[in-house]
Amino acid sequence: DVKKADVWADCRYLIGEWTPDGPADQGTGATSFALDLQDKIMVRKNHADVPASNDRPASVHDDLMIMYWSDSVSLRADYYDSENHVINYAGRLSADKDTLTFTSAPSSQAPQFRLTYVKTGEGKLAGKFEFAPPGKPGVFSPYLNWSMSRK
Repeated sequence: DVKKADVWADCRYLIGEWTPDGPADQGTGATSFALDLQDKIMVRKNHADVPASNDRPASVHDDLMIMYWSDSVSLRADYYDSENHVINYAGRLSADKDTLTFTSAPSSQAPQFRLTYVKTGEGKLAGKFEFAPPGKPGVFSPYLNWSMSRK
């Protein structure tokens, strides 16, 4: 009986509890990454409390992302949030294993999304969420940028 290789080996650095590095007036929250279902999936849970600003009221955002290997080489993820968004992603790990990028399929009817995590040091992650307008695949504009530290 040969044990299957650890498909999560190159991104196990994500596993754990993370908190944002920014000042509290920009928002507070927590993110966690954990393996589940006998290591078949990685689950990311995120909670953010966003304070009011001049142009928007205070809000609370929760999301869940389930990452999985559709075979031994294709990383996929399904994202769900408290605002009724559902995004299906294809994932890619950079050659140096420090950047994990999830990109949704392009569409002429809906925006295309890209979510990126970059390992910036031991116990440090940077994140970026971008979107491209419908019909303009790959023309991404930044929406959110953040940095996190392991708890």
